[in-house]
Amino acid sequence: MSDKTIEFLYQSINDTQATIRAIDVKIGFLFVIVFLPLAAISEITSGAKKLWAINIYYDFALIVTTLAWVLSIAFLFSCVKSLNKIDKHITGNQPQDIFYSGGIEPISFLSLMKHKDIRSKIKIEEYISQLPKTDSDLINHLSFEKMKVSLIREFKSCKSRICTNLTLTWLSLGVVLSICFKYGAC
Repeated sequence: MSDKTIEFLYQSINDTQATIRAIDVKIGFLFVIVFLPLAAISEITSGAKKLWAINIYYDFALIVTTLAWVLSIAFLFSCVKSLNKIDKHITGNQPQDIFYSGGIEPISFLSLMKHKDIRSKIKIEEYISQLPKTDSDLINHLSFEKMKVSLIREFKSCKSRICTNLTLTWLSLGVVLSICFKYGAC
């Protein structure tokens, strides 16, 4: 039974990591879309000034559009931000994190700037001694890793979904405002 459990966990981790990579591709696509208005910023601001002068309904629509755009940028950048100390978000007895970190401490900005001699905190022999010895230990480590990558997937998925909805909001309002500007309001 433990062989099947181990295989299940390996496949589950691989599937979750593949989903994270797919979300990252979507985030890259969103970067292009979200920053596209900057290419036409002078036309957008010119039209917005004219619409702003017409009535309060356009003012409200312009404010909502701008707010949605700014929030979509904020959520977009939060999608690519890494989660620090993700194991603190997981409850229960946790094995030592040798699957991902392998005894390597996170490198800080300060240590990079000092060109400090960056080395692992443990020796290879210590790392080998920490590897799972039994199927039960391996299942424990793989389960912990599965929970971590699942949390990362959910974090990225939620943030990218919010960013997508905000992008659809400002795109839709922008199209409506553009039509109003070109064909009727001014």
